[in-house]
Amino acid sequence: MSSSSSSQDEKRTKIERLFYQLKDGCGDASCQNVYCGKPDIDINEAAATALRLYNDENVRICISKQRIEQVSSNSGGGGGENSAVQNNQNAVTNDRAADPNEDELMDYIVCRRLAEEEEEMQTSGSLPTTSKCPPDAGGLNTSNSVGDCSSSTSKLEHKHTAARVRAKTKIEIEDEGYFNKQAEGYKVIDRLINFDESLSFDTLRVALTTIFAEVLSANNLFVPEKERVTRQMMVKNRKDLRTIVAPYESQSRAISGEDCARHSCQKSDFRFGSMSPFSTPTCDMQQVARLNTAMQWYKEKHRAEPATAVECVILEAMKENLTYLLKSKLNFLRHIHLNSNALNIFPLFLENIAMMNPAALEIVIPPYCNVLVHLPLEAQQRLVGFWKDLTPERLLSFVELFQQQLAYRVLMQGYTEEDDFHNDHMIHIMVKALHLLYLASVVGGEMKKVVDTVANNKSRDMLERYAANQNNQDEEFRYLWVHPLARRMNIDRLDSIKPLIPPHHFVNHEVNKLLDVMADYKNSRTHESGEIFSFISYSFFLTLPNKIHYLFCDVQKRMVILRQYSRLSAYLGSSLISQTLKIRVRRANIINDTLLQLELHTDGMENFNKQLHVEFEGEEGVDEGGLSKEFFMIIVEKMLTPDHGVFIYEQESRLFWFNMHSFESESQYRLIGIILGLAINNSCILNISFPRFIYKKLLGYKAVFQDMHQLYPVFYSSLKSLLEYEGNVEEDLILTFTVEYSDVFGIRHTHELKDDQPGLVVTNENRKEYVDLYTDWLLNTSVTEQFNAFRCGFDLVCSSTPIKFLFNAEELELLICGKESLELEELEKTARYDGFTENCQTIKDFWAIVSELSADERKKFLVFFTGCDRVPVGGLADLKMSLVRNGDKMDSLPTAHTCFNVILLPDYNNKVLLKERLLKAISYSEGFGLL
Repeated sequence: MSSSSSSQDEKRTKIERLFYQLKDGCGDASCQNVYCGKPDIDINEAAATALRLYNDENVRICISKQRIEQVSSNSGGGGGENSAVQNNQNAVTNDRAADPNEDELMDYIVCRRLAEEEEEMQTSGSLPTTSKCPPDAGGLNTSNSVGDCSSSTSKLEHKHTAARVRAKTKIEIEDEGYFNKQAEGYKVIDRLINFDESLSFDTLRVALTTIFAEVLSANNLFVPEKERVTRQMMVKNRKDLRTIVAPYESQSRAISGEDCARHSCQKSDFRFGSMSPFSTPTCDMQQVARLNTAMQWYKEKHRAEPATAVECVILEAMKENLTYLLKSKLNFLRHIHLNSNALNIFPLFLENIAMMNPAALEIVIPPYCNVLVHLPLEAQQRLVGFWKDLTPERLLSFVELFQQQLAYRVLMQGYTEEDDFHNDHMIHIMVKALHLLYLASVVGGEMKKVVDTVANNKSRDMLERYAANQNNQDEEFRYLWVHPLARRMNIDRLDSIKPLIPPHHFVNHEVNKLLDVMADYKNSRTHESGEIFSFISYSFFLTLPNKIHYLFCDVQKRMVILRQYSRLSAYLGSSLISQTLKIRVRRANIINDTLLQLELHTDGMENFNKQLHVEFEGEEGVDEGGLSKEFFMIIVEKMLTPDHGVFIYEQESRLFWFNMHSFESESQYRLIGIILGLAINNSCILNISFPRFIYKKLLGYKAVFQDMHQLYPVFYSSLKSLLEYEGNVEEDLILTFTVEYSDVFGIRHTHELKDDQPGLVVTNENRKEYVDLYTDWLLNTSVTEQFNAFRCGFDLVCSSTPIKFLFNAEELELLICGKESLELEELEKTARYDGFTENCQTIKDFWAIVSELSADERKKFLVFFTGCDRVPVGGLADLKMSLVRNGDKMDSLPTAHTCFNVILLPDYNNKVLLKERLLKAISYSEGFGLL
């Protein structure tokens, strides 16, 4: 009985000591016991873990100082075995080699051995899998609760295994001669680079496999000597390994390549904070280029071997290396924290000539990109900083390589437009990898951030009067439509003036053809929690028609919400809320009528998100889209008329610009801004000719000197000549910082570019300042009041849409104005017929007549059946015109339903009569009536 009681007391004592040890720690800062001091563990988990560990004889107990007296009073000894274990552990620790290279390599091999051991145990079923754990952004489980994953015992046992294997690994390192193998491998590669003709293929194969198949060996290849010294000092003086890695060990789990791909579609934030100072890759790229040259030389010299034998050896070694990294995320995290050269393998592998081998598409590129996109954001940022310094040609070759991988994936999977490829994780991975190269192209190119602070603040103040939550709206868009890495690096694609690579190289048209925009937009609703991948954060990858489709999906969603709210309000008996934005205007007084009615709707910004419904007074037309198109066309034409005084027409550029001396109120400019926004929301294209930089100003940026040539090409050439003038500017040109100009009435005005220095002379030293000030005055400050009102009107409608996160200035211009080219032949390819056939004589005559129309007649024809003379971004083929037989009355004119792009055409059976009737119809097509 006493023996049983003693056994129970010992059991209770050990469990109690384990409990306090896990919860409070022993107080020794240098303690390396993996079971000591877990600050994030709660009481329940500490108790459960202590219960599971008390049978483990290898558990070392180090009594916490906070509870030493209580534990001592209840234990009554029993520390002999534990002391022995502690002595053994200390012996192993003290016996570790002082060489930092060996110390680091041992850590690496321990973790690799553990990954293989755990994989074998999971395969055999002896270790509980963690497949049911809810994954976090990077494929690691961040849950700390016992019930979320397999038991916390398996986690602690995994840590304990690391401690037990360390001594064994130490002996094996010395026996197997790891450093000797690496040193021999480096020597062989040096022989190859120096074109040693006596180098045999077998020797080279072993060396390449040894170096490229091991993370440490590959990372330290071609590292400059000074960087090696720095790395050794960092490793030698690093913090204790447990302090760095412990917070993440409980989050780790071995994952297969497919699991890694699946988890890659989630957010990449590993929550590292400032813990890990990642270093930019340090490998010598000139040496990498020499290796590529030597490999090409070796292939040509040893023709007896297969032509790609050397490349295949490297590809297989790379595959082994990358596959290991995918299997053990914990080891990669451990290694990347302890080695300042840890990112070297990424440029080293990508720059290798073997990556140009077609076999790389299947062997190396998928796991390479898989590991790349799982890097913490800080590491990805370092790689972007490295790649930005590459030449445009070299960076473009990498982009093309990734694009080839995407095309290969689509081809091998046999996707068609009917297939759902949105769950293809490899496509997600490749898009993410392309995003890193895109950021490198933007950062490495020409960037100039000139934010229009005045206009932005005025617009923000105006919006706050109508929508108190507008700032939250902007943050929501930024979180949803901007990638986390771009947010971290504070990169705005609109800052890019000239990237290293033209943006169209990053667009994959094959994938865009297969993309179901509506389905992907729905995915973006859950994208916030990182559960489903969405292309919405990768706008650089999308074609312009798909971007527009995303915008319309967002606009339509808001319109549906407002209609539902209106119906609910009516059902509950509240005040009746219109489901549409209704406007009733007179053609002869369209500007004042529109201005008056839109001002009534500015009491709530949500009104502008409703579907526009236009009525022309005295006409019977029902607006199904056609009346809105004509409304926009008429009001824009009236607003842009120089006689109206709102805008002036610049003859040299044939563009409209703000009248700085306009007598019209700001409401007129706000109206045209609202019209632009409503046209976007209602999918209408405007015939409006503004300089392109005005759309950049709408997105919040100032116009700069490079933009002047669009509006004032003569001024631009003169100022450019001034900057390039090699003589004495002050004596030869006699210019001052005073601008003289005339208004529309011929009255002369002057403006001092520097108020504090009137009449300052332009010299060689200050001419750049003169040009900048002149440009800023001409394109920005001289029309501040007019443009700010215009911008406020536009933002009243579009601030609740993700326009500025999807489009640049050029794309926004196409969205609003469409294309000018009228290739009516595209209509014939997609035309549909009702009552006619493609081969009937009337249809043949119709298309023959259309092809003979002049440029002005083509515009009239387009207005006749669409209500607009501009071509949508996707081309005329997107209109899908329908030709419907409308009897055979010879005295009838062709008519059209502009809402649906339908032409009602009588069957004339006479080409001459058909031409006469058609030309008359398109020449007198203004106005609507019910048929």
